[in-house]
Amino acid sequence: MSETPAEKARRARLLRLYNITPEEYEVILAFQNGVCYICERPPGKARLAVDHCHATGLTRGLVCWRCNSALSKLNDQAARAYRAWQYLTDPPATKALGEQRFGRTGRVTTKQPRKRRGKKGTT
Repeated sequence: MSETPAEKARRARLLRLYNITPEEYEVILAFQNGVCYICERPPGKARLAVDHCHATGLTRGLVCWRCNSALSKLNDQAARAYRAWQYLTDPPATKALGEQRFGRTGRVTTKQPRKRRGKKGTT
């Protein structure tokens, strides 16, 4: 059975960028139980991204696009990821204040809630 043009393009891209074949991609995916290695969520409509070190080219694994973006924002620096982990597990504000403080849950905004208008045709 021959490959479709899309399959050929994917094979070439995986080899060129990450030095893996589509079959090796599937081996990694199976090793990760079919989920993003970081958040452990299964892929949505898009395949998991092949994550790699930008400095060395080392192929590290498969991650969702959200986690791949987070890694990118940490500049692929393990020390930054470790500090982020420390920040989340042992917040400096709790240590500085000597106790936990809780504010609003969810996304915080400075905007005032919008007043809802009545339905059209009513007063």
